[in-house]
Amino acid sequence: MLTAALGRVLPYGSAAALLLLACTACTHNPAPSDHRSTQNTTPKPADAGVCSTFYCPETLYNRKLEALVRRGIEVDGNDVYWSEVSEREGNVVRAAPKNGSGPVRTLGQWYDFGNSRSLLVDDQHVYWLKSENTGGLLRVDKDGGNPVEIPLPADPNGGKLAIGPLAQTDDAVILATLSCSQVLSVSKDGSAITLWPLSKYPDAGGSTGLDSFDGIVYCSNGSHIHSLDPATGEVTEIVYDRQYLGALAMAGGALYFAINDNDVTKATETLGRYDAATGTATTVGPAFGTMIRLHYDDTRERLYWLTGLSLTAGNVVAYSPASSGLPELVFGGQDVQGSSAMDADYLYWASDQAVTRLHKTP
Repeated sequence: MLTAALGRVLPYGSAAALLLLACTACTHNPAPSDHRSTQNTTPKPADAGVCSTFYCPETLYNRKLEALVRRGIEVDGNDVYWSEVSEREGNVVRAAPKNGSGPVRTLGQWYDFGNSRSLLVDDQHVYWLKSENTGGLLRVDKDGGNPVEIPLPADPNGGKLAIGPLAQTDDAVILATLSCSQVLSVSKDGSAITLWPLSKYPDAGGSTGLDSFDGIVYCSNGSHIHSLDPATGEVTEIVYDRQYLGALAMAGGALYFAINDNDVTKATETLGRYDAATGTATTVGPAFGTMIRLHYDDTRERLYWLTGLSLTAGNVVAYSPASSGLPELVFGGQDVQGSSAMDADYLYWASDQAVTRLHKTP
């Protein structure tokens, strides 16, 4: 079982950090390359320099001298992609090998400052939003070449759609407004855009969750989660009695969702579950902070999430749906300044000045 550890992040190059690098063999981390350092969080300050967990978070790309790493982050089989605020270039999307070897390449300008999922990656392309006119969806090759902007329709009431999170299917990008009042499906080849009215409730603030599972689109905001069948256009309100709903994930046939308290002075965020067979929503347990995105690892049969936004108090949390236990704090005291991503072995997230990853236990 992973052990929770709370503490502080050591600056690269400090004596404690150098001691930690000398101990990487005992923490089961690969030896850091020139492009990454190993961060450490300890149970108490006196233990500084000793990573007490099976794996330690790693800094893949330290961007301290270049830019702030913020908001969107994604991975594919080879690379990690992230959004950056650069003093010289403005807001840009970067990409680099996810093993930390570099080099870092620039894919283009980004415009979405949302905390939810704002980058998408498929086999050939990277997608994010543009803001000119009524707004558009930008598609670029993975080397940044052949940019194509797909214009989005205007809001039925005039002006731009207040687009929130992005999701995708094999052949389309799914977009939702911040209130879930509309959901759009944009064909990846730009041939067709379909807009469905969804929620009749006003924007409740907080985060908006969006994802597609088994051909059904789910959108959450405020007290409500709606499902949409794109084949028929049928919309169903499946959850209506929670507050500040956000990130979504499907595991074992149940829909899991974030319940964020929307108050930074409290710590009452929880993980919820909707069971389609019974049509009931229940609370699973504590979330240890505001959840931006949920990930389900079907090999390990665990849900993972990062909490934030915080330079020093972000948490890595896991939950096993098949167990009768509660969510577990995996690693505390982390710098989390954006979304997260996952592949077979690692969790990745956007830190204030770096791309960070943590190896999941076997």
